[in-house]
Amino acid sequence: AYSAYRVDAMQYLLQPVHQPEVSALLKRAVEPEYGPTLTVTTADGVRALAYAEIEYLECTHHIVHFHLTTGEDVASLSLRVPFSAVAQPLLADGRFVQPHRSYVVNLEAVQLLAPGEVRMRSGARIPIPRGREAAVREAFCARVG
Repeated sequence: AYSAYRVDAMQYLLQPVHQPEVSALLKRAVEPEYGPTLTVTTADGVRALAYAEIEYLECTHHIVHFHLTTGEDVASLSLRVPFSAVAQPLLADGRFVQPHRSYVVNLEAVQLLAPGEVRMRSGARIPIPRGREAAVREAFCARVG
């Protein structure tokens, strides 16, 4: 950016591009912290979870467990809102689907779509009721294909 102040626009466009610098910038651009995040209130405090690091959500007894791609399980405090309100921003993003009323999964972390269940890369098995199988299959195929 500093070199941009020393030259006019045409000269700036003609400046040489250094591959290591471009590679470093591109690598930074795809890191999870630069994508959208979801703010979660936990017993330890407020935490921002990048959508890309969320493998799936599981709601049990008014507590949402955010299972991360790193293997970590982040538990929210007891919810005072419906699970659908927590899931809504993720579902609106298009990378997530709700195969079951208590689960939301990241389609990028799905390893296998089997009859009656979704198998995640971590080995977790998420149930799919018969009524939702077609919608989950369609979302999975649209994301993969």
